[in-house]
Amino acid sequence: MNVIIRKRQTSKDKSSLSLEITKNGKRRVESLGLFLYNIPKTKEENFENKQTMALAEHMRAQRLIEDKTNNLERFELIRAKKTFLITIA
Repeated sequence: MNVIIRKRQTSKDKSSLSLEITKNGKRRVESLGLFLYNIPKTKEENFENKQTMALAEHMRAQRLIEDKTNNLERFELIRAKKTFLITIA
């Protein structure tokens, strides 16, 4: 699984952020509902951009952790079924 943060210009002043999730050759885009200033005019806007990117990186990492956890749970379930079938036979 690959998760990338995409930036798309929505207006002259702002861009929106989304996650592009690629898994098994299929691509899915999830909007984060976060916006960046294209050209920050003040220190506050620049600081807000940095905070927003940090939050987007956190969300990206969260999606990767969720996927790894789901894969591990599936693996343990399959292993438990194999052990059960071996003990019955």
